[in-house]
Amino acid sequence: MGNTSEVLHTHHVLRKSRKGSDDLTNLLVLHEECHMQVTYTKNETLIAKFKKQGIIAHDDGTVEKLIIPGMVDNKTVAENKSKKN
Repeated sequence: MGNTSEVLHTHHVLRKSRKGSDDLTNLLVLHEECHMQVTYTKNETLIAKFKKQGIIAHDDGTVEKLIIPGMVDNKTVAENKSKKN
């Protein structure tokens, strides 16, 4: 098993300071260090990447569809393959 002492944080895709809600559709669970990087980075390349991945909202408040590795249309790749067979 993995390290169970890792600290996880709840991340608001659209920040609460920008009227982001506590609704599950606006929340992600991130590792503590990842959350700090997402929240406080000043690196414009990383910011653009996070926006494109749906991890942080665009300046106008819109959010890209969250990309989850191994998932297609909210189903795992394996589930999609089994439907084709």
